[in-house]
Amino acid sequence: MTRRAVHRPDPDVSLRSSSFTLSQATKARGTPARPSARAVGPLLPAPRIEHLTEPRAFPIYVASVEIPVSNHPLYTRFALPDDPDLDTFASGVREVDAYFRSRQWFNVEKDRAAPPTYQFLTAPDGEVVGYAAVAFRNCDHPHDGAGTRSRYLMVYVAGVHSRFQGVENPNAPGESYAVSIFRVLEDFARKKQGCVGLTLWVRTDNPRAVAFYRKIGFEADPAGPVQRDAGAPHLTMRKLL
Repeated sequence: MTRRAVHRPDPDVSLRSSSFTLSQATKARGTPARPSARAVGPLLPAPRIEHLTEPRAFPIYVASVEIPVSNHPLYTRFALPDDPDLDTFASGVREVDAYFRSRQWFNVEKDRAAPPTYQFLTAPDGEVVGYAAVAFRNCDHPHDGAGTRSRYLMVYVAGVHSRFQGVENPNAPGESYAVSIFRVLEDFARKKQGCVGLTLWVRTDNPRAVAFYRKIGFEADPAGPVQRDAGAPHLTMRKLL
């Protein structure tokens, strides 16, 4: 498979525009444009988790973009459905692995990612550390049921490869790769006008994740766990900026 070239766009392109496409990326590189694949999709409800039952075919995309993050040593770019790493992604959480492996976040018919999904790497041509599907969304503020709403960066699904869990990022002494990923997401949120924080749902039967989010500044909503499906209840957690 052709290795995707890294193009450095305007630092805020992923934050300002919901219409940046891979076609535009290829034009910026001076190569023929392929069919567009929107890097940023519309705000959607929390995605439904399904398990991949049979292989799916995706077009081969050869353009990628790096999302510059100020003063942070973690490379970030839009994830594409032809990333071979997705097929072996293993975070240790079945629900998370199924979401990224099945490419639910990429709408083949509309040729775009929805919600926007990012790939985090150790270096431009380095190993893949993990993925996150996020989008800006108006949510209840400052907690569920508050009666007022504000803009948040909603973290739909995030996962770190098991081989990088608990591993220190050598480019950020004292900081794990997982913390580095959330620092990137926080940077996205801080650069979005009117965004008041980050929010996510986490299942109560995943105490390790709950503890991690608390460690990096998230707090659980006062209403406590909510039963949203047949699985374990979810906690709404958020980090105000």
